[in-house]
Amino acid sequence: MKKMKTIQLFKIKSTNIFLLMLLTFSIHAFSQVGINTDQPNAKTGLHVSERMDPASNNPDKYSGIIIQRYTTTERGNLILGAAENGLSIYNKTENCYNVWNWNTATGTGSWASLCGDKQGLVEFTDCSSIKVIGKYITDKPLSSQTVHIDVPVRVKALGAYSYTTNTVNGVTFAAQGTFVNLGPQTISLYPVSATSPVVGTFNYSLTIAPTTAGSNGTICNNIPVSFISRATAIMKIVNVSGTDSSILAASSSSYASTYNWLTGGNTIGSPSTALSYSGTAGIQIVNVTAGNIAELSDALEDASGVHVGANEATLNQGFCNVIKEWQESTGGFVIHFADKILESNLANTLGFYVENGSNTTGITNIGVTNMPQIFSTSTGQPFTIGTGVTVDPDGTAAGQITTKFGTSFLQLNNSSQRKVGVIDLNRNIVIFGDKFKNTNMNRILVDLYAHFIKTAPIY
Repeated sequence: MKKMKTIQLFKIKSTNIFLLMLLTFSIHAFSQVGINTDQPNAKTGLHVSERMDPASNNPDKYSGIIIQRYTTTERGNLILGAAENGLSIYNKTENCYNVWNWNTATGTGSWASLCGDKQGLVEFTDCSSIKVIGKYITDKPLSSQTVHIDVPVRVKALGAYSYTTNTVNGVTFAAQGTFVNLGPQTISLYPVSATSPVVGTFNYSLTIAPTTAGSNGTICNNIPVSFISRATAIMKIVNVSGTDSSILAASSSSYASTYNWLTGGNTIGSPSTALSYSGTAGIQIVNVTAGNIAELSDALEDASGVHVGANEATLNQGFCNVIKEWQESTGGFVIHFADKILESNLANTLGFYVENGSNTTGITNIGVTNMPQIFSTSTGQPFTIGTGVTVDPDGTAAGQITTKFGTSFLQLNNSSQRKVGVIDLNRNIVIFGDKFKNTNMNRILVDLYAHFIKTAPIY
């Protein structure tokens, strides 16, 4: 009896060894396994096919793959390490595939979701809070458009968002991203596709979803977007009144030549007109009283730029905040003069700092090694402003400008090298630390305006 058991055991072991040898031979011979097909792809280790003949265009097997399915809690019971790097499961809690990723550098592992970011959740019910900033310029390419639709939301759950308008007048607006902070935020939708839009005002529809009120979200209709032609538009520049003749005016101003050039005259002798740079039908200078917030707000509604003269006590914080918020939302340009601390409120609000000056030495750009690109000969500016140009100060003090932004291009012509002219080309802002009065200063201003009005938004 004992002998029989031994023989039977030997037979079982022999059979297992034989099967193992066959399997090993099969693996070595074919190097792949096919399921639902006897013709597995030669470049695969495992080929699960929907066709007996993978070369056929018609599937004759209707099956998929189901891998291990766990809840997030059950997944936590898996003891995994470096050897399991790449192990995959289906997470029933997330309804998503998860992959175990091992970080060799830190000696730790973590699960990665293959479904991407979770969807963000916002509070939004007030369609009247949506604002359209700017206008679509029909004779400019899509990549040059600055018009956008701003939607203020309150983020309640972090995650991805994707908002898209309907297509109207051949143009669609969209915004995609990920909420990384909770609380109030503004989502800006920009034009992402365009097909031959025409001039006019057209109403858009937009759905903000999901929201805390439900997955269907809030549908907003009648969002008006204006389409205009730059060639027939009038560019508006707001001129804030200032002291010491630092404003734009036809006379009684140090910058009468700049004003005349912008409005169609050419007393400065520029080789090109202002309209040849703006591409518009005209340029209008609109005067605003310094410190008058209501007047400023109305003027900035359709302005392309702001020229702010030196003011001591009239630029209150509210007035400065309006200019800052307008500039940040539209990308319009700002040119400002402030030569002492009393006049520096707007400069400070924009991120520049003014120190009182007491030196009467002339002003030059000698020693400035990083001249802004707009003054180079290759940019087609009206004048070539090279190293060594001098400017006479209009007064006894020259305030110094300091900032973490921009490039210095005018300094006092003495050993102190005090900065009195700084330009931030990324934000389209220029701050001057003194009032200036000679022809060279007008040429610098004309060059600056020529640069800014080329791309300034039109309304």
